[in-house]
Amino acid sequence: MQALLQQQTEDRFVTLDALRERTAQADLAMLASELCSALVAFRASHPSFAVLVEDSAGATGPLAAEVRGRVRRWVIETLAPRATAGLSRQRLAAVAAVVQQAMKAANQLKADDLPGGGAPALKELALMLRCYLEVALKPAG
Repeated sequence: MQALLQQQTEDRFVTLDALRERTAQADLAMLASELCSALVAFRASHPSFAVLVEDSAGATGPLAAEVRGRVRRWVIETLAPRATAGLSRQRLAAVAAVVQQAMKAANQLKADDLPGGGAPALKELALMLRCYLEVALKPAG
């Protein structure tokens, strides 16, 4: 079970790294859309991942925290080149935390029994995330 979890964790980051490469020159609308669909697509192709992470140590256990921490660092690294000069590292970390929660929210929207299978709601979430990033990646002031 541990080997499967380790493999699926690595698969997750291969998928995320491919997203970063694919969106490196994209506008914020495409990035937001990709971020909102990334974990939904991953969970669809790796349905046991969430269960394995939570069963191995609980949702608040060290393994789950490690995976969340890696995703957070990935989000920071993905957003950093798009951030305006002068944006503090602390602010970027806070923005990354919000983005990570939006990514998780996409999974919940997809799982909910919504008209259109959640696709219209996912589009709205991507729009919300794009608008947020347009403001958040600039220094406050």
